[in-house]
Amino acid sequence: MTKLEFAAKLEKYEKKQRRSKWEYFGFTSSKFAVLGGLCLAKAWNIKIGTEEHELLINALDLLSANDT
Repeated sequence: MTKLEFAAKLEKYEKKQRRSKWEYFGFTSSKFAVLGGLCLAKAWNIKIGTEEHELLINALDLLSANDT
């Protein structure tokens, strides 16, 4: 993996994190049940730390590479 590929992957991850941070705000209380169902469905698909772990491994690979 090159530094450019890592930077693109990191930027994609940061955009996704910013989007998901604000994704569920602005709902009224009448939509709470629907929101709860969506959150429950999303919770079944969560893989804790997978993307972060992969980014850290890629960063370590780049730092330990001999071609700077």
